Amino acid sequence: MLNQDFQELRRQWSVNSQKRLEIIEAMKENLIKRNKNNNSYRFDYTQPGKVLLISSCEIEELLAIDGDMNPQGK
Repeated sequence: MLNQDFQELRRQWSVNSQKRLEIIEAMKENLIKRNKNNNSYRFDYTQPGKVLLISSCEIEELLAIDGDMNPQGK
C-alpha cells in the first residue's frame, strides 16, 4: 500500500509543477514510514552500504531509495 502511495506521488510530481515541494515532502514521509519510521536509510541492493537521511534528500535520491526498497517488498 505505501509503495502504491509513493508511485501515485511520483506521478503527481511529474504532472504538477506548482505543488512539487508539497509532493516531495509527502514522498519523504512515505519513505520514512516504509523504513520503519527511521529517517536514516541504508541501501542494500542498488548501492550497498550507502546511507542517506531521507528528510534531506532531493527528488533523485528519493527515487533511488524507492528503487532500493522495492526489491525488499517495503
